[in-house]
Amino acid sequence: MKTISVAALLTLTLLLSGVTTQAQTQERLRPGKYDISVEGTAMGNHCYLPEDVKRINGDAQSLRKWLEEQELQAGGDKCSTKELKVVAGTISMTVVCSDHTTSGILTYRGDSFETVETVTKGSEVTTTRIKGRRTGDCK
Repeated sequence: MKTISVAALLTLTLLLSGVTTQAQTQERLRPGKYDISVEGTAMGNHCYLPEDVKRINGDAQSLRKWLEEQELQAGGDKCSTKELKVVAGTISMTVVCSDHTTSGILTYRGDSFETVETVTKGSEVTTTRIKGRRTGDCK
């Protein structure tokens, strides 16, 4: 069984918390229930409420502030967001921690999303794919 790294959990938390970034307001994700899988293994589902989607479709400044708050709350690793770019529905980011670097590309398509995350720790490189697909309304 493949384990999920702490960095992968941070990216998954970002997705499940309903936060992403963009240069300008745009519909990146619709409210609703999404099935989520990691590397093709079902991880369950998550309901994105209208307030979550509002943050997902929000601006880059809000995301950077949220990421900084999450980094402080995480404690252990000293991490900082070094890169945060938005091009249309794609967000790319790099977070550098004391013992590893995480690079992620988050792509939103209205009713689905995909994240490809690469964690580099010394000479070890791990790539994780997280996907979400809207299955209907939240109940």
